[in-house]
Amino acid sequence: MKPYTYSLNDIIRADLNKYKDIHMPLKASPIEQYLIKKLYPYRLHVNPEDDFASEKIGPSRTIINNYVNQMRIFPLGKKGCFEPLIVEKMYPDGYLIINGHHRWAAALQLGKKVPVKIVNLTHESDLDRMLSKAENSRRAAFDLDEVIFCKNAAEAEKPLPFPLNLFYKERIRRGVPGLFNALKKRGYDVWVYTSGGYSMDHIDRLLKKYHVQVTGVVSGGKKIVGNSPLSAEASQRLARQYHSALHIDAEAVLYSEGETKTFRHIPLSASGAEWVQGVLAAVDQLDAGENGTEGAAER
Repeated sequence: MKPYTYSLNDIIRADLNKYKDIHMPLKASPIEQYLIKKLYPYRLHVNPEDDFASEKIGPSRTIINNYVNQMRIFPLGKKGCFEPLIVEKMYPDGYLIINGHHRWAAALQLGKKVPVKIVNLTHESDLDRMLSKAENSRRAAFDLDEVIFCKNAAEAEKPLPFPLNLFYKERIRRGVPGLFNALKKRGYDVWVYTSGGYSMDHIDRLLKKYHVQVTGVVSGGKKIVGNSPLSAEASQRLARQYHSALHIDAEAVLYSEGETKTFRHIPLSASGAEWVQGVLAAVDQLDAGENGTEGAAER
């Protein structure tokens, strides 16, 4: 592939105009997600919702030039700055960039292939399907990136056996399968969300390998609304389904009620394997109506 000779702004505007109002997300197959590792930049398209495409903000020439200089020295995919671009398959062709526009611009300038990670993000149609499975009027929500995934092997569940561990490299916090099951018995639908560039279906399959089933998996780019990568409208639909919600992180359990706009907050002091028991004790305390720290819910 030859380097582009047109100005970057012209390329961005032409790309946005070509797909304006007609592009839509498509689901990539598992084979596409696992086998496609590099693509030429002309197959990748600018995300109209990203600041990179904004006429007021736009691309940073300094960042692009830094990537260009590094790409001339190091092979693609061998250094941290060349971590795969997060992309989503799109209609009518190619892939929409979710994260990595400046690396794309540098590769475009040099005419080089760029490493990619193809993901299936959560969209409105997926939310409809997940809400149709709702069994309760209460939900418990977890951040996959900060809470469920565990980098400390000593505090994680055993890795999946070979060859599954080649496809599912993420480790989950020890005790999470039992915790999710206990929450379901207490009348909570369990939802997990991530902005880490994971495929929605990959997360669903991974959790099932650990004998965990959840009601909803919400995967998005870096855009976060409230406590999940969903649009404001989608978050409101969740609020209509669930009159109350638990938001559980590593340090606290937050209980909120949709109509009263109030919350109760119970800190967690336990770590490691004791964290699960601490979460369940806090949930039981909240379910019994015992107050933690009270206040007005964030709007």
